[in-house]
Amino acid sequence: MDKYDELVALGYDYNELPGTYLTKLDEYEFRKIKGILSSGPVICQSIDSFLLPELKIVGIEVDKIKIREYISKLFKRAQSIDVVKTGLVSPASRIVPEGFSKNSLRSSYDTQLMPGFME
Repeated sequence: MDKYDELVALGYDYNELPGTYLTKLDEYEFRKIKGILSSGPVICQSIDSFLLPELKIVGIEVDKIKIREYISKLFKRAQSIDVVKTGLVSPASRIVPEGFSKNSLRSSYDTQLMPGFME
């Protein structure tokens, strides 16, 4: 967001922000970003880089509580700045661990990540 004025000058009408960036901001920094977006012509319509690389969504290192807390924080912040879409673009979170059964991959993903969205 340091270059917001440049986006305006170039005629941009929207910007994508990384979800990982939004969740790492403290409350004060986030309120500053929200203020910039709400008062300027360039909106944040979508987010990318959805998950932090250390939040694994497949394998045995999945921490459902941390994932749900992270997603909750991200979605609250995204909603408050009027984001309408997101992408699950976090390759490091989806790396299948060495020795992990590919047969159990689908059930691991469905039961560990998706319930966080559905509850």
